Amino acid sequence: MTALVMNFDLRHPQEFKTTGTEIYAAAFDMCAWADERGFQRVGVPEHHQNEDGYVSNPLMIAAAIGARTKTLKVRTGIVIAPLYDKLRLAEEVAVADLCLGGRLEFSMGLGVLKLDYDMFGIDYGKRGMTEAATDRAARLADGFHTLMPQTWEKYRQSCAKFSKPDPGLFVPRGPLFLWVTKHDKTQVRTKLQPHFDQQIESYEIQNRNAGGGLINPWALVPGRSPPYNIVTPAEAIELARALGPKGELHFQPLLSAIEPTLAWEMLGLLENEVLPHLPH
Repeated sequence: MTALVMNFDLRHPQEFKTTGTEIYAAAFDMCAWADERGFQRVGVPEHHQNEDGYVSNPLMIAAAIGARTKTLKVRTGIVIAPLYDKLRLAEEVAVADLCLGGRLEFSMGLGVLKLDYDMFGIDYGKRGMTEAATDRAARLADGFHTLMPQTWEKYRQSCAKFSKPDPGLFVPRGPLFLWVTKHDKTQVRTKLQPHFDQQIESYEIQNRNAGGGLINPWALVPGRSPPYNIVTPAEAIELARALGPKGELHFQPLLSAIEPTLAWEMLGLLENEVLPHLPH
């Protein structure tokens, strides 16, 4: 069956009325809901100094999700390892994994923002960026996570370079944001567009803070599949079938503080008119 994935960055920018407390409560409730309906994984990222409240402590969120779920895996994407005391990080990973009963998929990396290193009093120049991330992952780690197929192909090349097993083709997946509706799509997009715009602008600010050169996965780019897709139940079912049993459908129902009532309406439609028809 196509894997079902939910992602939360827990943003709650001030321009929207939904508060951080409401977003966090809804996210945990949705994780419990997803756990009971066969979702495979939830993703939780890490950023710092974002005015919109982007989650800064994914391991704490992972532990909390563990208290509400039984089978759902939690993937961090990514923990910015140099910002942590090494021993304390190891302890926090261990505790989060215990809270999840062994369901933590721990991903870590170096991060890109010098401002974050400065805030934590860490020398950005010594963060260890002496080789490509794909080479470092192939040489030291037991896996690699990326949203970009082209980066995955570089990881496959790195694995070959270090005589590691080929990890295989990039997992086929739907858009970063999938929204199922029976309402007029144009009206739905109009209602959701301010949240899309906030997401895009937030990444653009991060890119400027990093000095440019980063890929904004949420931007509309010619020749690249749109990151947002609003579909009918029938179209969602067809997308799952096209992706096949090794594919992934990704949902981000609280993207940039979408109102939880709207998100629950969408998830109810997903449960009643999509999930029963997905190929097993």
